[in-house]
Amino acid sequence: MARRHEDQGGGADPDDKRSGQTRIERAFLATTTTARGLPGRADRRTQATEASPTPKDKAPASVRRSAGAAGLRRGQEEATGADQGRGGTTKATKATRPTKRANGNNGQGQNWVRPERRLAINLRDGLACVWCSATLEDDVLTLDHLRPRSKGGDNTSANLVTACRRCNSSRGNRTQASFARAVAGYLNGGATPEAILAHVGRCRRRALDVPAARALIALRGGFSAAQHAA
Repeated sequence: MARRHEDQGGGADPDDKRSGQTRIERAFLATTTTARGLPGRADRRTQATEASPTPKDKAPASVRRSAGAAGLRRGQEEATGADQGRGGTTKATKATRPTKRANGNNGQGQNWVRPERRLAINLRDGLACVWCSATLEDDVLTLDHLRPRSKGGDNTSANLVTACRRCNSSRGNRTQASFARAVAGYLNGGATPEAILAHVGRCRRRALDVPAARALIALRGGFSAAQHAA
């Protein structure tokens, strides 16, 4: 009879064979479980899926890249600290050397000659540029090497003359005669090249009064004040 009943019912459910329950009993249990508010098989699968933690490797790609970069920096800092702890040294940045100017002051500004000697040369030359006659009211007064240092000139008083900043920077390594012609053209008839060269020669042959310049600096409290008060 049991065999005939299974044939008429279209065959037994495989789940019935494993659990030993008939289809009617399984339907009754499912109805009873739902009525009691307990989760059925499908509900238990859904809850298990929702409760499963999200793997760590599912974090956004930007977060993973940021974390990796931070870890790399920490590793490099720790490695550098370990090297220094063992007496290691880091490679220092090579400083850029100042460019030497054509007038031979080696990029030292006004410090390559003592203030009293500089002021004595300015006083000897009348506190004016020997090339264009510009004064302190016109431009900053500097010292120009008649024979450029790049061509063997030295820092003796006979090779140094007062020059305004414009003439000193524009002359470069040009000879006295060449630059005198350029200045005469700039002055537009105010002086001839021969007159400029003659004035330069007279200035460089005059004697220096360094003690007087030193006393003036001490009296005025500095080189700049003494230069403007002379």
